[in-house]
Amino acid sequence: MIYRVKLTLWLGFFLRLVIAFVNGFVGPTYGSSDDALGFHLMAVEHSQNLVFDVFVLTHIYSYILGIFYFITTDSLFLGSALSALGWLASAFILLRIMRILSFKMSNQWRVMLIYALIPSSLMYTSVTLREPFQLLFVTLAFYAALKIYFHRSIAHWLVLFLAAVGMGALHGALLASGIFIIVGTLFLLTSRNRKGVSFTKVVLVTPIVILCLFYGFSLFTSISSYGDRIEDGLSVAVQTYQEGTIRRTEQRALYRTDVEINGLGELILSIPSF
Repeated sequence: MIYRVKLTLWLGFFLRLVIAFVNGFVGPTYGSSDDALGFHLMAVEHSQNLVFDVFVLTHIYSYILGIFYFITTDSLFLGSALSALGWLASAFILLRIMRILSFKMSNQWRVMLIYALIPSSLMYTSVTLREPFQLLFVTLAFYAALKIYFHRSIAHWLVLFLAAVGMGALHGALLASGIFIIVGTLFLLTSRNRKGVSFTKVVLVTPIVILCLFYGFSLFTSISSYGDRIEDGLSVAVQTYQEGTIRRTEQRALYRTDVEINGLGELILSIPSF
């Protein structure tokens, strides 16, 4: 059964390389326009001049891709293949996660079948998008959290922290997810303290979590175009952002046309519609 799991994993990687080849040498594949092409063209521009006069955190993927192009060549196929490699790394981490959780081999195969061959994943992790690397950092964060909880690995606190930073750097919204994983891990460790987890270790980790919350919030407000509206309240900032996406003529998604949020209660109730 282990061979079926690995065969599915490598089949998923091979199909992604095929899509990357088609995208790079034949023509655009599904999902390779707009954002994906924009990231590629920006990376090509960066590869021609690695001196960044103004560093913009939200462009970090294009910066790194530009460095990759500078070392190799500014080939759309290579950029897409790099995304496929990012997915492959996340797939191997997922295997480790399932082994830590003692998944049966048959269940590992079913999970990998979905993870590797679901059409949306195939298309969006084979082009020059941030998604495969966001996926990589998310799976790495969960892997580190499990190593900390089950194997009492102190070293994986650093891995967890770096994964949360990577998530947040690639997409600001994922910073909150990273902080949630850190806090959740700390909570689980605290809850089982009676079973042998050193309370001292929990106390030592607590300042790290506090710093993540403080500097994470500061980072969000500094890179957000609507950070100055935070002073008016979180609901006002969210409403302002949603209204801005509606007014944008180049928007790539459909947003609700009525935006009115009065207070925290309505903010919570309106989250599913964003």
